[in-house]
Amino acid sequence: MFSFDLRLLGIARILLGCIIIIDLIKRSFNLTTFYTDDGVFPRSVLLENDWFAWNYSIHMMTGSTFGTSLLFLFTGFCALMVLIGYRTKIFLLLTYLLVISLQIRNSQVSHGGDIIVKIILFYFLFLPINARYALDSIDKKTLPKSGKVFSIATLALILQIVSIYVFAGVQKNGFAWLEGSAVHYAMHLDMFANRFTLMLREFPSLMTFLTYSTHYFERFGFILLFIPFFWKYFRLAGVLAFMSLHFGFYLFLELGIFPWVAMILWIPMFPSMVGDAFEKFVKEKKIYAKLRLYRDKLRIFLNNKFNLGIAQLPYRRLNIPLNLVIGLVAVSIFTWNVGTLNIKGFQNPEFLKTVTRATAMWQSWNMFAPIPMRVDGWFVMDAKIKNGKNIDILNDKDKVSYKRPDRLNDYYKNERWQKWLLNMWVNQKKPYLRSWGGYYCKCWNDEHKNTPKELESFSIYFMKEM
Repeated sequence: MFSFDLRLLGIARILLGCIIIIDLIKRSFNLTTFYTDDGVFPRSVLLENDWFAWNYSIHMMTGSTFGTSLLFLFTGFCALMVLIGYRTKIFLLLTYLLVISLQIRNSQVSHGGDIIVKIILFYFLFLPINARYALDSIDKKTLPKSGKVFSIATLALILQIVSIYVFAGVQKNGFAWLEGSAVHYAMHLDMFANRFTLMLREFPSLMTFLTYSTHYFERFGFILLFIPFFWKYFRLAGVLAFMSLHFGFYLFLELGIFPWVAMILWIPMFPSMVGDAFEKFVKEKKIYAKLRLYRDKLRIFLNNKFNLGIAQLPYRRLNIPLNLVIGLVAVSIFTWNVGTLNIKGFQNPEFLKTVTRATAMWQSWNMFAPIPMRVDGWFVMDAKIKNGKNIDILNDKDKVSYKRPDRLNDYYKNERWQKWLLNMWVNQKKPYLRSWGGYYCKCWNDEHKNTPKELESFSIYFMKEM
């Protein structure tokens, strides 16, 4: 019940590598804007306002587009090596450090999906994710005969997964969750809405049912994972239910990679019969034989052409120091999560806080808690140019209009811009607003210098809709 199937760990590793590469490609479209000194968030602004003890970021070494691009490419290369399972643990560690570095470089565009990515990367450091479906050749004689692994790391990851939902459910204690209107409010946040959201709004009774079911399932759904009789079937039902919850988030809300990485997190929790079914399917379709052939050819190519030896490594269980490390981190994360509940009299020990900070495993599960936001809106940047006209330079429009757009979500270019703009409105930190405005001023005037379109002044408005 507390072990992971090696095949499922292998599948989760491959999907994790894919999602990190996809996320890097999507981030790269705004690389200069969000991660360089020429963008909205220069390193100086971060250092002067939001740099905490135990922060570390390799991306702080460079503020140039070229240097940041090299770091993006290297991160993608490391993620690709994790995906194919070559020198997996070395490249997994590098990927973990680089992903943490990127998130710290601009936390204003990070969301819950980024937290789950770093969680998976960290716990996978302590698990044999390269024992199946990898270029790494692990001596099968030393692998567990059952094809499963049980360790402090498996217990720690299970505790982490359960904690996400229990703490999220406990924090949903506002009136909207208690009276059944929370999903109604969430579905009316047009900045996250899509066409399926508009359809769901037509069924108020269904939204009430989804409010109560989500609230109580997050709090108590984990019980399905540990029922001792027929546990494989209850476990299967529980994992599928939690994955369905996230697939529902994907269908009805624009949340970026969050639903997908959350589903990847659940893959190791499946009982072994899912691994058996997967392996039977790929064997019947003769996919397994083809993949194994390509894997062997790639091994020979790497060995002969580049002299990159792929030695047969023995599988080693976690030694006592590593067990202590993962156990200590698991405890520190749990107490950190308890601290987010603001329980009267509870004080998280400073030492455990430091452990959480040092491993960059800080987290918060207060999405739509204690209630979903009940305000929405859109931005307008009213800019006066030299010829006396007023234009909207944020939305690239020749006329300034404060009218509500038909599809509010279209105003937010992507999930990173959505998060940046939301944070600018919610937090309204003056240094961040100045930096953001300065970026637009510079970009516009560099392009229109000494022309009638040169910028003279501008005001940024958030059109708040209750």
